[in-house]
Amino acid sequence: MGGKKLKILYFTQKVSADDNLLGTVYSWLNNLAGQVDQLYVICLEKGRVDLPANCQVFSLGKERGAGKFKLWLNFYRLTGAIIFKKKISGIFVHMNEIYLFLLLPFWPWLKILGKPIIWWKSHGHLSRLSKIANFIPQAIVTAANSSFNFSTGKKRVIGHGIDTSLFKPTANEPAQAGVKILAVGRIAPVKHYELLIEAVGNLVKQGITGIKAVILGEPMLAGDRQYYERLKTLINSRNLAESFEFKKMIPNYAMPALIGQFDFIVNPGGSNSLDKNVLEAAACAKPALDSNRAFKEILEPSELNQEQKNSLTFTAGSAIELTEKIKKLIALNYEQKNSIGSVLRKLVVERHDVNHLNRQIIKLFEELCQK
Repeated sequence: MGGKKLKILYFTQKVSADDNLLGTVYSWLNNLAGQVDQLYVICLEKGRVDLPANCQVFSLGKERGAGKFKLWLNFYRLTGAIIFKKKISGIFVHMNEIYLFLLLPFWPWLKILGKPIIWWKSHGHLSRLSKIANFIPQAIVTAANSSFNFSTGKKRVIGHGIDTSLFKPTANEPAQAGVKILAVGRIAPVKHYELLIEAVGNLVKQGITGIKAVILGEPMLAGDRQYYERLKTLINSRNLAESFEFKKMIPNYAMPALIGQFDFIVNPGGSNSLDKNVLEAAACAKPALDSNRAFKEILEPSELNQEQKNSLTFTAGSAIELTEKIKKLIALNYEQKNSIGSVLRKLVVERHDVNHLNRQIIKLFEELCQK
């Protein structure tokens, strides 16, 4: 069965060209639609959509104010109709394991009809529910080995899915003298932005001036908003108001132009997951500094030498080590930064491009459909 003959039912949280957090999913769908016969997408929420004609998006109705019962009813109405009327080849579930559990009433029929379920899960901390959900799909795909830190024979490491035709080097360069650092992601305790604040404070004490760090993100939960206030208090207590700026998230498609304005990106949070923001910066040929285990893992096959690999990683939770690694990146000249950036882009293009990701997914569907 060739990819062009596949008809896939795809579950995800949100589909919107303008979304800042889940905009990557939109590019995945846009690319996958070009490689399969039909793509039926069921999402919790739908925004602005302009996808190929063979990609139909059905919303459960969150954007219309649907309550839990209505969402549940819409799920079974839409899912049942597509499974039994559209002759799908298989099902792909993106991230949320709740869809796997909701699919259980269909499981006997899917088994009899030979319709496999593939689950994408890439997260630093798997919940108990995630581990239980492991028993439902025929295969689990993830970005890096440590991105699904659970022992199972179903796991396949297929890389991430960055749109490298969008995320690429731009003509933009830092518009001001000094050093511009970017950190991206929801403002939440798990992101450990206080480490970046402490590191910049240490560098300022050492006499390094002209540092401007921008944190691109917003608090979403009550605890996040409390954390946001603590970060602002910490910045003021260290007299770093001139060195930090908080900005709201922007649509994913606008990120490349923004990334081009910075010298490098820092991801202070330390988990097992492979952060897409780091890979997006790498695709733009910008050095990225990260403590996540998965980032260290994906750097291994790159053409960077060991010293360069070490310069891009630091021990999770260590503000002192982060300080030293930022200091070393600042000390690099243009050619050295450009060399690292070029190798990082090559790595993303070859192993973490959206086209590569979807080819792996199609290959896996073809394999499972033949069993």
